Amino acid sequence: MDVDKVVSNKVFHFFDWLFKLFILNILTLFTSLGIITILTSFTACFQSIKDYKDGSNIGVFKLYFQNFRDCFKRSVIIGVIIIVLVVIFSFALMFYYENILNMDENTSPTWITIFSIGRYISLFSLIIIIIVFIQLPIVYSYFYFRTFDNLRFAIYVSFKYLGNSFLNLIPWIVFFILLYFEFMRPMCIFFGISLSLYFNYKISRSTYWKIINQSKQNEGEKENEIRD
Repeated sequence: MDVDKVVSNKVFHFFDWLFKLFILNILTLFTSLGIITILTSFTACFQSIKDYKDGSNIGVFKLYFQNFRDCFKRSVIIGVIIIVLVVIFSFALMFYYENILNMDENTSPTWITIFSIGRYISLFSLIIIIIVFIQLPIVYSYFYFRTFDNLRFAIYVSFKYLGNSFLNLIPWIVFFILLYFEFMRPMCIFFGISLSLYFNYKISRSTYWKIINQSKQNEGEKENEIRD
């Protein structure tokens, strides 16, 4: 075995992926500036990572914008809905939190209970929205459902494979923690999103292949029933 050749191939592969993730991250940040295109941008990035893992040799710029174009119509409406929900529940959380802070000993226990429940419901809703949002680029990359069926399926997978959903949260939690450290911010800016999506791909790949294989198996059983 030519050790030098093996090592050089691994080094090249590493830096090739590093370059791709850097470009994908910058492109994702740039195309997310439209706000309503955030979900589309994340989906295009995830799809590009999946395509490269599947053996694509298309240039990173061409592949990203090709995926962005292909998934724009499918994802932009859901992206707007997600943004609106995040804004609503974020304001609700701040509203309840500020009111709880401003309460004194004369405040009725009933109001304290109401605002506390409202705060927890808002926080829980935000967590669910984030979990589903992380799942959506994966769903768009593996399946071609109708607009709202993508959202329904993302919700289904999020709860059906809850452990996997929480694992998908970890890269993003690490990303936001690192943002607090000034010396880590350049790395987060250049690699944070694409690297988190790369780990999401690694974490979710076996789960989605399992779903796809089960779907094919069920279709095969239905065909056999029809023939019988």
